[in-house]
Amino acid sequence: MRFGPNYEPLRRDHLDPTRLELYTLALHLSLVAGPSYLLTRIGPDPLMQDIVAHNTERLIELAAAASRRCEHSPPTLWPPQAAGSRVPESDVITRSDAPQTAASLAADLRELGLTSGSTVIVHTSLSALGWVVGGPVAVIRALEAVLGDEGTLVMPTQTVGLSDPSEWGHPPVPEPWWQQIRDAMPLYDPALTPTLGVGVVPEVFRSAPGVQRSGHPLYSFAARGPSAVRVAGQHGWACGLGETSPLAALYELDAHVLLLGVDHSANTSLHLSEYRLPRELRREREIALPAELDATGRTRWRVVDDIDLVEDDFAAIGREYVNAGGHVQTARVGAAGAQLLRQRDIVDFGVEWMCEHRTPARAR
Repeated sequence: MRFGPNYEPLRRDHLDPTRLELYTLALHLSLVAGPSYLLTRIGPDPLMQDIVAHNTERLIELAAAASRRCEHSPPTLWPPQAAGSRVPESDVITRSDAPQTAASLAADLRELGLTSGSTVIVHTSLSALGWVVGGPVAVIRALEAVLGDEGTLVMPTQTVGLSDPSEWGHPPVPEPWWQQIRDAMPLYDPALTPTLGVGVVPEVFRSAPGVQRSGHPLYSFAARGPSAVRVAGQHGWACGLGETSPLAALYELDAHVLLLGVDHSANTSLHLSEYRLPRELRREREIALPAELDATGRTRWRVVDDIDLVEDDFAAIGREYVNAGGHVQTARVGAAGAQLLRQRDIVDFGVEWMCEHRTPARAR
């Protein structure tokens, strides 16, 4: 059906362009599949043949456009991209009733229950907060104003692009490139290597004065405050989110998890739960990490033990934690929903939940 000028009353702004593209693709697929089936039943029909030909051409055009975009996209491995997704600033402005400021965010954080002297790991979506005067810098200032000099602020600063190219996806790279990439891969530099997929706030925070960034090539964390060295000073390469990671240090410190505009699918601490599962519920593996340069300047890689990380049930774990009576403080921070909870509580609950719901077959 073609609405022509009558389409305007049906228009909706600020729709997700990726989802719209998927719907468009599904539309053209259906307009190929349906008429093709009819042609097998009724025989040659010029109208049906034209419909199939037209929509096949559109499918090819859409696929080619998507392929060109993927060629320029960074590799997508772990962590989940929700916290790092970019939203056009114009959309954020349109959705915002008024600007947010460092002062207004700090007031909201206090109302949520964040207190001076706390140690907290923060996962945030800047766009979910609304339009913020000063952007990520204002968010960091607000957090540290509430925590005070005795508090410690921690953020994930992962750099999973430093992984072996054979494991890359969305997009993958051609196999003939793999060895050249391995030989030329820059080493991890805590002061220089940018984050990937965790959002703009951690990217700004990692390079702030006085921040301690841990030394894992893939799974680093940044911390500032009295406990920063304890959290990020030592970070074992094997089992990078396990017992020798900043997550375990945060557990020992009885830290809090703060989710700003994101749900538990972005809660890195639940990976610590995975390492604490019985062996039959984990899939152990080896990973290669860029370790040093040889005499010719080529990168040498070190193979370490780790496990396959699975986060597709983290959001469900967060919901079940609340349903089971787990203590979570909730409020609005800026325009975003926010959750504050003890890390120990959600990690321990995560172990129990995974033991009940994950199966050995899934770990294999």
